[in-house]
Amino acid sequence: MKYALNKDIDPRPIDCKIYPFVVDWDTIDFDKKIVKLYYWDNTCQLVKEKKIPKEFKKEVEHIIKRDFAHLFWGTKFKIEFVNKVYKHKHKMIWDIKRT
Repeated sequence: MKYALNKDIDPRPIDCKIYPFVVDWDTIDFDKKIVKLYYWDNTCQLVKEKKIPKEFKKEVEHIIKRDFAHLFWGTKFKIEFVNKVYKHKHKMIWDIKRT
């Protein structure tokens, strides 16, 4: 980022920008243009206490709308916040027991 020509662009993957939320990439509705956001996990204190600030949710919504418009040629998506923890289909690296 130090030498980036455009410092306003955040090159991180979308899911890194919106923690504790995660995009359910498998259920994106391209016909109705709806993106569902779940909680990544329930270890975040804000998720545990159900106290995620409205301002933060607005910022997450802005990030998703902006980044999805870039990814999908200006398409405007609606955001649906799902009040559940995302069921990961793959084991996370931190869940693998080391022997």
